[in-house]
Amino acid sequence: MGNRRGLILFYLLFNSFLSIPQQENFVFKNITINEGLSQNSVIDIAEDPSGFMWFATQEGLNRYDGKNFLVFPVAFDDITTPDNAQLGKLLATPGKLWMIKRGGKVAKLDLYTHKFTPLSLPGYVHHNIPAATYLYNDKSGRMWIGTLQDGAILINKNNSLEHYSPEAAKGKKLLHSRIRAIYEDSNKNIWILTPNGLTGFKGDQANHFLKGINSNVITETADKTLWLGSLGNGIYRRGPEDQNFQKFTGYEAGELPEDLVVETIYADGRNRIWVGTYGKGLFVINTAARVIKNLMPNRQDPKSINFQDVLSVKEDSRGGIWIGTDGGGVSYFDEQFNTLRTITAREVKENISIEQIRAITTTATGRIWLGTSGQGLTSFDPKLQDFATLHLSPYKPGISNYDRVVSLQVDGEGDLWIGTQGNGLIILDSLTGNIKKWFTTDAVEAGARIECNTQWVLIPAGRGQMWVATRSGGLLLIDKELGMQKQYLLPSQGNRKLKAANLQALMQLDEKTLVLGYEEEGIYLLDILGEKFNRVNHPLIEETLRGETGIKSFFYEDGWLWAGTAGRGILLIHLETGRTQLLDDSNFLHNNMIYGILPGQKGRVWVSSNRGLFKLDYYTTSLGPEIRQLQHFTVTDGLQSNEFNTGAYHRDQNGNLYFGGISGLTYFNPSKISSDRNELPVVLTGAMVGNKPVSTDTVITYLTRLSLPYNQNSLSFNYTVLDYLSADNTLYQYMLEGYDEDWVDAMDRNYTAYTNLPSADYIFRVRVANKAGSRAPLTSLIISIAVPFWKQWWFLLLVGVLLMAFIYGLHKYRVYQLLRVQRVKNNISADLHDDLGARLTNIQVLSAISRRKLGVDKPEAMYLQKIEEEVEASARALDEIVWNIKMKDESLEEIVAKMRRYAGETLDGQYDFQIEVKGKFRKKRMSMQKRRELFLVFKELLNNIKKHARATRIYIRIAIENDHFVMEFKDDGCGFDTTQESSRNGLKNIRERVNKWKGRISLESQHNKGTHVLLHVPFDRRSFSISS
Repeated sequence: MGNRRGLILFYLLFNSFLSIPQQENFVFKNITINEGLSQNSVIDIAEDPSGFMWFATQEGLNRYDGKNFLVFPVAFDDITTPDNAQLGKLLATPGKLWMIKRGGKVAKLDLYTHKFTPLSLPGYVHHNIPAATYLYNDKSGRMWIGTLQDGAILINKNNSLEHYSPEAAKGKKLLHSRIRAIYEDSNKNIWILTPNGLTGFKGDQANHFLKGINSNVITETADKTLWLGSLGNGIYRRGPEDQNFQKFTGYEAGELPEDLVVETIYADGRNRIWVGTYGKGLFVINTAARVIKNLMPNRQDPKSINFQDVLSVKEDSRGGIWIGTDGGGVSYFDEQFNTLRTITAREVKENISIEQIRAITTTATGRIWLGTSGQGLTSFDPKLQDFATLHLSPYKPGISNYDRVVSLQVDGEGDLWIGTQGNGLIILDSLTGNIKKWFTTDAVEAGARIECNTQWVLIPAGRGQMWVATRSGGLLLIDKELGMQKQYLLPSQGNRKLKAANLQALMQLDEKTLVLGYEEEGIYLLDILGEKFNRVNHPLIEETLRGETGIKSFFYEDGWLWAGTAGRGILLIHLETGRTQLLDDSNFLHNNMIYGILPGQKGRVWVSSNRGLFKLDYYTTSLGPEIRQLQHFTVTDGLQSNEFNTGAYHRDQNGNLYFGGISGLTYFNPSKISSDRNELPVVLTGAMVGNKPVSTDTVITYLTRLSLPYNQNSLSFNYTVLDYLSADNTLYQYMLEGYDEDWVDAMDRNYTAYTNLPSADYIFRVRVANKAGSRAPLTSLIISIAVPFWKQWWFLLLVGVLLMAFIYGLHKYRVYQLLRVQRVKNNISADLHDDLGARLTNIQVLSAISRRKLGVDKPEAMYLQKIEEEVEASARALDEIVWNIKMKDESLEEIVAKMRRYAGETLDGQYDFQIEVKGKFRKKRMSMQKRRELFLVFKELLNNIKKHARATRIYIRIAIENDHFVMEFKDDGCGFDTTQESSRNGLKNIRERVNKWKGRISLESQHNKGTHVLLHVPFDRRSFSISS
């Protein structure tokens, strides 16, 4: 009974189609004050040579880069009535943006500096220039200005002026002094439109047309047909062979109102004429298909045109159509919106199920079947646009989700296989609507029994058979006549039986092999003939599929298996070598939930996810697929939504791709999807230094070099791609050469900041990351951060000179002080020598005289002799003191000579002595203090021999050995015990002096065998010690 009710319901619903006529699809992206536009009345539109879009509004001039607005405080006229229009105008020329501001005042904006300049005309004082209504640049580069009351003014290249008006000569005579528009056609005819018709100028000839018609706007199609829009009289056209303009009211497939108030008209490159009207929306005339479509705002459809008053229509350099409305902002149309066809609940009647699509297939005739999650089965013909929804009945009472279709497939005979979630497998005759068979787990008939009532995937096996992936029954081979032919279950692993493994993905690799993807058990290859399962193992696979990360889809090409996962990206597995890699949100992908993978052209796949569609271009190397570029599509590109669904992907026999999601269906021919968006360069839109905008004469977009002082070394940049479809989907990479070692992934964040940069020269580079490697166009800015003045060479040189001058001055001052002190010392030494020396000499003389008078044998004479000797010793001591006080820098050679003289004076006549001097002392360097102390050591040693040794023979050697100054003394005196302590300081002082100068002294002495002293003092600074 259940089967009969299901069949009857199915059949009745199948024949209740809803037909709607085929229409060209127009989907718009609307831009309003909510997106940053300064005001919603967009009066005119222009594109500058760099690709920025400019919008004139009642309250501001807007520059748009696809993401952000830059607003200038300029107001424009917006006066529209059924018989009059006075609107602000924009005209972009190289480096300049011309405009007619409020009150008809003409000005130009320098695009490189963003400075405004009023129009200056020869022979006119600025405030006397006529109010303007229109601006036009002809093909010769001449500027035309239409005025409110003074006709038209032509500015020639030599800056001379020509005037066109009703009062002018015949070759420049107009039908009215108020100018609506100026236009040059492909034959170089100049057309000037007025409220009283229009005039065409060819050289010196002028021809008037449509007198009495309030002509307003004009355009030309590729076949050289002129189309004219009027205020209140509709549209006229003039073919290349026509003599006059003829009224145009439409085609059989669509008519135009005869009283249209046409505010703007534009012919694009696809045989379409866009007609913007006052109050009646936008008309699109397709001259090739002879179809007219009237587009009006639909508050239920956010992708419809936003307002019924259309003031401006312009086409950008990439074919996008911009529509300025008088209250609804800007509506943007791109051909891709037509290429990406989308069906949502807005395009169908209420009783058509189009949301939550879970399965898709197509028939040989092109009919599309859609399975939904709980809303039955919908079919439609994309050419006829006829829709029908069929609802299932439960095969038995108690099934709650009986209307949930999760898989669809058409076999070779055209029959439709319907896989459900819990309601069995149904085979439907797609021509008659009859149910041929209903497979369930409870079927009494053997040929209708199945092991599981949920079928996730259906793949044709040929000869009326189907491979069926189930939730708990494993893999089934079903013959639509004979029923289930084979069941394939995973083998046991240990004590665990894997019969209930949830098989969610299935693909036929070749005639002998199937690829199976499970929710928890990973990926297996099934040898169909041998009925053998082989698990695809790899550490990366195990890591990626841990937990419940199941497989959603497969794709195979060039030996590589692509596996879409539930939340971990795409696994790439080479089935022969086992090489494995992972694509996820860390390398290109915007989302890791991968529902479907379908091939486009060779080397290109399309991927559905929870964040839209990805188009991946790749090439295969020995290491694996390398991504060449990625293009990301979202709802802003015309998708049904950003979220797609499991199982809802399909490729038909013509290569068209279908993806279903939560809001409907998106389908397209992948060969018609443009990749030009990835060729767009990045433009700099802003720069900040220390949280303040960069102050330069040239706008940052056009700046090539930025020079900054050393204390302005914290920078930030804003940049974007002039992609008006979906700039938010662009990925960026940047690098500051001289600072960053490699490219930095910014993902979709179009902002970069650097702080505390060292003084140096840098190059900031930014590019689109959707395009791999060096293929992406680069945008560069040279940045020079000055070196602080204290690090400049001139400052360092100046400091060095000043320091040297200071040191020199300090040295001179010290020398001056030393000389001053020395002069005092010299005076003291002179006084000592002259005064005290004279007195000692007197004492010595008196002592000698007294001793001779007393006689040498008297005891008093002996005392006098001792006095004479002490006086003589005091005189010598005085000489030494005076010598030490005087600052005379004697050379080492002079000191050695002085040692010889002193030894001779001291020893001559009293001892048998020998002095030996060896070495070239003139070439040796030794400090003055060291030389003097060596002389004092020499005197001390010599005096010790004279006083204490009682020697008869003395040997003295002065030499240079191994870069040392050497003094050696030998005598045959009484000697002494070197181990005994002595209360005398002579030898102690000698050792201290020698040790001070890092020298060494050896002393050998024995009782009655004399004494030997050997002393070494280095000329250099090597360390040494004293040894005895």
